[in-house]
Amino acid sequence: MIQDTSILSFIENIPKIGPKQQAVYDAIKALGTPTDMEIVQFLGYEDSNMARPRRNDLLRFGIITKFERRICTVSGRLAWSWRLV
Repeated sequence: MIQDTSILSFIENIPKIGPKQQAVYDAIKALGTPTDMEIVQFLGYEDSNMARPRRNDLLRFGIITKFERRICTVSGRLAWSWRLV
């Protein structure tokens, strides 16, 4: 069982994320294990470079991790999918 103090400590040490990072986080949460292009489509972005840097931030913060390489439903190409930690 996890102690309440451990949970509070974890919450206090979560990096603060901005609105664009939050949008990508919310997309991953909603989609489960999306690829970058699936995130881009979900958010209605026209350019993958609007989402990828924010996804990299979440990866660097330890909020998400690589999940698996699979065929992207948007591009039809082999791509990494991501999941929340």
